[in-house]
Amino acid sequence: ELESMAQAASSQPKPKAKELPAPPAAEPTIIKVSDWLADHKHKSDAWEYQFSREAYTDVYKGVEAWYADGVKAGQFDAKKLEAALDPLKAIFQEGGQDGIATLMSVAGGAERVAELAVDFDTLTAEVLHYFEVKKIRLAHELSADKNAELVNALRESIKQGANTQEATKAVREAMEGSLKWEAERIARDQSARAYVFGNTKAWEDAKVPRKQWTTAGGCCELCDAMAARFNEPIPMDKNFYNLGDSITVGTRKYVFDYDAISGPPIHPCCRCDLLPVLT
Repeated sequence: ELESMAQAASSQPKPKAKELPAPPAAEPTIIKVSDWLADHKHKSDAWEYQFSREAYTDVYKGVEAWYADGVKAGQFDAKKLEAALDPLKAIFQEGGQDGIATLMSVAGGAERVAELAVDFDTLTAEVLHYFEVKKIRLAHELSADKNAELVNALRESIKQGANTQEATKAVREAMEGSLKWEAERIARDQSARAYVFGNTKAWEDAKVPRKQWTTAGGCCELCDAMAARFNEPIPMDKNFYNLGDSITVGTRKYVFDYDAISGPPIHPCCRCDLLPVLT
């Protein structure tokens, strides 16, 4: 009887195993690109651009002095930074000249340059105004960012128990400790930006309709993703990404929280480039 009961039990359909819900997909790690920039210290040796190092050195010295004065005074002065960034004008001009040379190497480019008499050897009032507007905006944004960073660091130090005097001393020492790197990062980044601004301004003057993002060998995952996303040219007056946009690469979500991306560099030491597209 037990045997027959066992057989009957074994012949009964087995209840289906309860299906467990699939685990939720892992949320990507949010990375503000302005924060991520500072992690590229180790790549500084790979940084390269075509502009003269003499002009870059002048920018670096001016930015270093502005930063040191700001830390000492507890206030970063936008007007002083405007003056410090003035040597970017030479790099902007070099970018324009090289942009014209690059355009002339493209089929139909030499004819376009000759037809429109595009020239960056002498900066016109209109071109100088273009540069000055960008320089002033940049100086005020960088100064505002650094002042906000200074205030936030002081608040955090006081929250941790320091009095005002102790907090001021600790924050000043910390910022002085990063002076060389911060000055180098700002000077490199803005020199590269000025150079690319020169490229694109020359192409705009030559009525080049589109631009193409290109990468250098061994680029980082963000630059690689940018090139894959924009594997076709885009209109010259369009941004690749607007301020606040983001791009997800694997488990990381990069948020462009510091500026719109109209061209390289995305980050310090970025070796990406733009090419003019006439068709």
